[in-house]
Amino acid sequence: MSTDEQLLAAQNTKNQPDQENSSSDRAGALREQQREGGGQEETGQSLRSQVMAARKDQASEDAKKNEERKSISFRHSQILKQNIFNLVTSFGLSYFYIVYHWFQSKLGNKRKYVKLGSEWMDSPALTEKQRDEIGSNFAPWENCCFFSVSIGCLVAIFLVILPLALIGYYLSHPAEAAWEGLKSVWEIIKSIFTS
Repeated sequence: MSTDEQLLAAQNTKNQPDQENSSSDRAGALREQQREGGGQEETGQSLRSQVMAARKDQASEDAKKNEERKSISFRHSQILKQNIFNLVTSFGLSYFYIVYHWFQSKLGNKRKYVKLGSEWMDSPALTEKQRDEIGSNFAPWENCCFFSVSIGCLVAIFLVILPLALIGYYLSHPAEAAWEGLKSVWEIIKSIFTS
């Protein structure tokens, strides 16, 4: 009987509360295993030390499974909050970091860059699961604001570029631009007096 089978048998008898395992039963099972040529000759260890090592390995594996990863995104959450607060005072330049953070939370390192909404309650003591559960309350509102601001920024950029493009057109074609300007002024005057 291999060591794995011995450990599985020991776990199965331990996990069954209906059957009582007396010391005589365990001693009989140990003697039987020793007669079959148990693990002592194979590894040079006694069965007891093998069982203890297996229990220690199992306990460390269980601890790793049960331990949730701590949040490492606190620093980036603080930077994101500061950029949100300074959005107006920086004349919208901090918006580029917010977009960068949003892309990182979707495509990049999701442990460092939290989803929008989770940064408000992020702290170093929280696990990632707790952080995301708390942030899910704020996420719809913040995503709505983020996309509204994004559309507003696109409109603002268009409104800034449009006069520059018109000025560039007037400078590159002065005669045509003057003639078109006079036509439009004449149409405005004509519409005022005819109505």
